[in-house]
Amino acid sequence: MSSKAAHQIETSQLLAYGYVMGPRAVASRIERDLIREGVHIIDHSKLSLQFPSLGDTGAIEQLKVCLSLLKKKSQGAPIWLHPGISVWGERPELLALCQQLEIEMIGPPIKPMTLFSNKLNLMSEAETLGIPQLVMSFDPVQSLREVENLICPKDQTKQALPVVLKAVHGGGRAGGIQVIHKVEQLKKILPVWSEQLRKGFGEALFFVEHYLQGARQIVVPFARFATGEIEFYPLVDASLQSRNRKNIEFCPAVGVDQNSEKEIHKWSEKLLDHCGFVGVGTLEFLADGSRVYFTSGSSRLNTGFALWEKVAGVSAVQLQLATLFDSYRESSVMRNPQKKYHQSLGLKIYAEDSFLQLPQPGVIKEVSDETS
Repeated sequence: MSSKAAHQIETSQLLAYGYVMGPRAVASRIERDLIREGVHIIDHSKLSLQFPSLGDTGAIEQLKVCLSLLKKKSQGAPIWLHPGISVWGERPELLALCQQLEIEMIGPPIKPMTLFSNKLNLMSEAETLGIPQLVMSFDPVQSLREVENLICPKDQTKQALPVVLKAVHGGGRAGGIQVIHKVEQLKKILPVWSEQLRKGFGEALFFVEHYLQGARQIVVPFARFATGEIEFYPLVDASLQSRNRKNIEFCPAVGVDQNSEKEIHKWSEKLLDHCGFVGVGTLEFLADGSRVYFTSGSSRLNTGFALWEKVAGVSAVQLQLATLFDSYRESSVMRNPQKKYHQSLGLKIYAEDSFLQLPQPGVIKEVSDETS
């Protein structure tokens, strides 16, 4: 964020327009927090911007058109863009366009954002730091033959199955992960899945990891400040999944081995310091007893940020602002967390085509007896 925007916050003169991207249900929540900080939110219904998907033809040019309209709407006043939980929030192209158009984006610097946007590069950095992970090869793959060469080496009789296929861009998002138990399953799934990756993430590049049966998936929310200080928030257990998508999440994650939790925080701190991350995000690990493996990371607010912020008694949006300049961090709001919940649970409901397993419009119906 520019020194001009920082000065506005320091003097409590937040004469700025704000716009939040992503699903409206989450965007409206973020908007409420920004309004409390003095930001004037642009009415979505009066602007009707249609932000493109990553896989759309000319997506970057369409994105630039949308941002230009936002800039015009501000009529010369400062404008802040919050990426919400949209997929664009992990793409450095968004930050580059914001800088070009003099729009302030609430997020990390471009260097760590670029690293986090490429999940395979992120895993490679973890490897160089000695952080345990499960990647079989740090060369991206895109064809059936390349995958078969990894899981069925000619010089070995034993197949390395099951394995996990992960999109280089997209990681844990819906559709970005496939677990393969048999070679026959791979031949059936890969062509359709590759097309889904192209449409959803702009390209069909992925990498292969060893599959770890029965491990718990632990999400680590964090804020890293410009001073280098890191704050970790309650761990989230995201182990209950359906087709590799998080269905039910618990915060805090109970019963995690104490040594494993120490390892998780140690590896997290090492990686964040190494890449110079400044902002709020999440890292993900698999915990198998006393063994811990790094699996992914996100440089934006994750879809379950309401879980950990409620248990921690903080505001994720306030934390994002506080990571950008120290004077805001010293406010009484930041120094006195308001803890209202000891535990929280998140449940995600998906509507999809049961045959193709693709997202579809859905309707939630009450099927139980009415209760008072």
